[in-house]
Amino acid sequence: DYTNTSGYLNSYNTDTNKATMSQKSDGSVNFPNQPSFRAYTNTAGSTGTITFTQTGHNIGSHYSTSNGRFTAPVAGRYLFTFMILLNPATNGNYERILFAVNGTTSVTYGDSLVDLNFSSLSDYHALTGSTIISLNANDYVTISNSGQSGTYGSNYGNFCGQLLS
Repeated sequence: DYTNTSGYLNSYNTDTNKATMSQKSDGSVNFPNQPSFRAYTNTAGSTGTITFTQTGHNIGSHYSTSNGRFTAPVAGRYLFTFMILLNPATNGNYERILFAVNGTTSVTYGDSLVDLNFSSLSDYHALTGSTIISLNANDYVTISNSGQSGTYGSNYGNFCGQLLS
């Protein structure tokens, strides 16, 4: 179903009566139900799967604040990014954050390996990463602290994702 109101061309799902797409007269397009999330606030010292307990937005509620998983609602290509602040453990150790699909980490999704061979350790280190992953419906993505330093925790980090196509 289509309507044209206030300069917008709107496409609606008649089963849910929700807009699926809106196009303004200037050509810009909005997909109001496009799966997307930004999660933040993690526990200090986290290793293994990093679970963020709050979301800035979570369109479709596909990110779980209880287990740190984003579950793909449909098959497609998804963009994921993270920024994590780590508390260095010991000089000579390493820090690493990896993406995981269905519980399995892989450097093929991106790798953020950092060796801590510095003349002196700074207070904290920020690791960042991004990737595009093709997922099937119901696949899930997490990020994993696979290094030897714990997360700094609190609001110093985030995990984001969205459906591209």
